[in-house]
Amino acid sequence: LLTPYQAGRTRAGEPHGLILGNYRVLDKIGAGGMGVVLRAEHVKLRQPVAVKALYVNGDKNRRALDRFFQEVQAVTRLRHPHIVAAIDAGEQPGAGPGGSPVPYLVMEYVPGRDLEDAVVRDGPLAVDQACLIAHQVADALTEAHRHGLIHRDVKPGNVIVTPDGTAKLL
Repeated sequence: LLTPYQAGRTRAGEPHGLILGNYRVLDKIGAGGMGVVLRAEHVKLRQPVAVKALYVNGDKNRRALDRFFQEVQAVTRLRHPHIVAAIDAGEQPGAGPGGSPVPYLVMEYVPGRDLEDAVVRDGPLAVDQACLIAHQVADALTEAHRHGLIHRDVKPGNVIVTPDGTAKLL
């Protein structure tokens, strides 16, 4: 059985990247300038995860690839209830466009939606909810700073709010 995302990729003749290491890609969550975030699951354990895959040619953009793996190493040091946890990382040969390798970071899958989407769809947050989220994000940033890390991209789109109201910083 295929998900609609898998079926669409297969129909389009682009099945590359549907398996990254031990993870089966199920859907696309979002995209940025240099990569994509995917909903996936561990092939054997069926554990849901999020995978950040970098789609750049490493030979042509060595700096971007080095920066990605520096980010991976930094994020794996962080363990905090308001930071999305890193689980695994790797590089899948031949999974990218034109058979290029795809480096990836596997993170815990956090159900919910990003703060930007929540505000756009539902309007401004209640003051108490906004304060709680701001406190949780500040706590996450404090933990990152304890490890000598600077986020550099704090924005509503990088904060996931779970159905129970917990904020998780990407």
